[in-house]
Amino acid sequence: MNQPEPRNQGTNSYLPAQVEGTQLYAEQPYYGAEVWTVADVLSVLRRYALLIGVVFAACVGAAYIYNARQTPIYSASADILVDVGGTTQGSSEVDPVAEMLNAGRARSIQTQVEVLKRRPIVEAALKSMKPPLSRKRKPDLKVENIKDTDIIRVTVEDPSPKVAAGFANAVANAYIAKSQASNRRSATVTRVFLEQQLADKKRELDEATNRLKSYKETSGIASLDAETTGRMQRLAATEDQLASAQTQVRSIEAQLRAVRAQLSTAEQTYLASTSSSVDPVVTSMEGTIATLEVQRAGLLREFQPTAPEVQALDDQIAEARKTLQARVRQRMTTSGQTVAANPMRMALMQQVADLEAQADAQQARIRALEPMVRAERRAVSELPERERRLAALTRDVANLEQAYTTLQAKHQEVSVMEQAKLASASLLEPAEVPGAPIKPRKGLNLAVGALMGLMLGTMLAFFLDMLEKADDSVKSPDEAERALGLPVLGVIPGLPRSPQRLLIGSNDNSIIAESFRLLRSNVRFSNPDQPLRSIMVTSAASGEGKTTVAANLAIALAANGLRVILVDCDLRRASLAKLFGVENSRGLTSVVVGEMPIEEALQQVQRENLRLLATGPTPPNPVEFLDSQRCHEVLKELSGMADFVILDTPPASFLTDATVLCPQVDGVLIVARTRQTKQAAIRRVMNQLLMTKGNLVGMCLNRMPMSGHGYYYNYYMYGDYRAYCDQPRSRKGRRREALRATRAPELGREGQDSKDGRGHAGL
Repeated sequence: MNQPEPRNQGTNSYLPAQVEGTQLYAEQPYYGAEVWTVADVLSVLRRYALLIGVVFAACVGAAYIYNARQTPIYSASADILVDVGGTTQGSSEVDPVAEMLNAGRARSIQTQVEVLKRRPIVEAALKSMKPPLSRKRKPDLKVENIKDTDIIRVTVEDPSPKVAAGFANAVANAYIAKSQASNRRSATVTRVFLEQQLADKKRELDEATNRLKSYKETSGIASLDAETTGRMQRLAATEDQLASAQTQVRSIEAQLRAVRAQLSTAEQTYLASTSSSVDPVVTSMEGTIATLEVQRAGLLREFQPTAPEVQALDDQIAEARKTLQARVRQRMTTSGQTVAANPMRMALMQQVADLEAQADAQQARIRALEPMVRAERRAVSELPERERRLAALTRDVANLEQAYTTLQAKHQEVSVMEQAKLASASLLEPAEVPGAPIKPRKGLNLAVGALMGLMLGTMLAFFLDMLEKADDSVKSPDEAERALGLPVLGVIPGLPRSPQRLLIGSNDNSIIAESFRLLRSNVRFSNPDQPLRSIMVTSAASGEGKTTVAANLAIALAANGLRVILVDCDLRRASLAKLFGVENSRGLTSVVVGEMPIEEALQQVQRENLRLLATGPTPPNPVEFLDSQRCHEVLKELSGMADFVILDTPPASFLTDATVLCPQVDGVLIVARTRQTKQAAIRRVMNQLLMTKGNLVGMCLNRMPMSGHGYYYNYYMYGDYRAYCDQPRSRKGRRREALRATRAPELGREGQDSKDGRGHAGL
């Protein structure tokens, strides 16, 4: 027989070892960097498509059940416009009565938000509902301020859309009613206070009027002359301006104390007034303002405040005050007290600067008015005693009349406010009954469930793929070629629940038959330059189906018109004679020992062009028997008597029978059972055979799963070849066809179980 040189086909996924010039395959793999390709990813997804689909459906179903079990929640919102106005800090005119009126409304927005959350408002809203709601039935309430506005949004969530809208409006109305009641109480208190002040001022005015009347009667002076009247009016006006400036200074100082108290929490150094340091520029500006104030006071002696001359001077004073404020701010930032940027702190610092500038301006005004008041008082003191006394009484009456008139106006204003029931809040936009729930968000939940299903299913698929890769068994043709470096010449599908061996028929068009025909073609053309005429079929362990593969390969070759001799060289566990239903009393051993010629030992089976040489009687030492010169001569004679000779040998991993026969054949075919035969075992067999100069033509994978993720299933069941294979489409039809194929009707009898007790011998 021809002895082609051994060759290493396939990839170099494993480092080769050199032993006595023969290339071997390493026992352990070389773990290099694994590179995933798009094809690898798609392969994993395709093999585990069913699993991914189940996980996806489970997650989507769970999301659907979650949506179905959740109570729909509706949301409604009402917007309230809150008036948090009060006295403006730093204003030039301070009205104490106005401050009292606005005291109840000068609240921050955040304070009003907290008020809306409190129990009195909530309970009032619950009671106003129709029918009233209990505290246990209280809907979910959320109150928030819309950023940078004076609007408060009241949001209510409840399973009932009507309750959600109704309770939101009820909370808003309860807050507005409370605001009305609070403002009315404040107006009532102020009215009572003003009535007491009016009574006191009326009594003081009556007393002053009586004193003036009595003095006129006793002194005989009915009225003052024009000059005296003018002096008295100028003194009164100057004193009023001085009193107003002093009042404003006190108000500004109070505001400064409050602002500095807030600033002290952020930076202690800001508590000290920057006015303590002397700034020549500020001093000059204050002098300028004081001079202008003196000029204004002089003009007021001759002109009204609305006169153009006075208005022009007022504009100059305002411009000087702005310049003073800018200078004070600059001094604040350059006095060594600046710290890290903080919006609130910077706002407070600017407010302090503005207030200090206003205080400086009013102090300058006071310093300018005090000499004027003293001068007017000296001028009045130079009048005769009787006229001076009459002027003082007249001035007292005028002042009291003015105060009484002011109190009357305020009293009237407060009375109107009390009757009007004004509120410091109004319902800007009432809540409407929502048409759709906000919870559960069914679309989002289903989308999340679908996404989680895909992610979990994909992760599980790759996890199982990783576990499969950790398994050293042969699982697919691609993996076998990549890991072992041998081409896969055939893939035989498995037949679950079929205990019989398979012998294909000559007219069999099943997938099983087609798989062996494909193996036949690949074996014949595995080496076009040096066609094979003899081949040895072996495996790494028993029960992997090598005998069945050898028998069906012989049948497929014979069906192609070749004269084929199938030799059972498994002298320890002969099974081909039983498989084909012939006697095992004569065979290879009979020919080797010279009991009979080869022609007499060969037995014709019920297949055209196929003859079987059984083992014959078992020799005492099978290895020495197979390695004998006479046995080698018999094998050479068989090669001359047929077109193709197939040797069925014992497993090569732990028996040397196949090793001694390897040099006598043109090629070696290794049979491996899918998901059972370990790659390490196949590698050991390959090393043993290569050391004997064996020609490893390839592998045959047996019992490839016919499942949706199996290679063979995809190749035949979903490819274009199914129409040529008479493969039933249903699972039940495929099972019946497989069982019929196993019975080998052309042989006249059913196959028997293998001697090793494994039954189906790997198919």
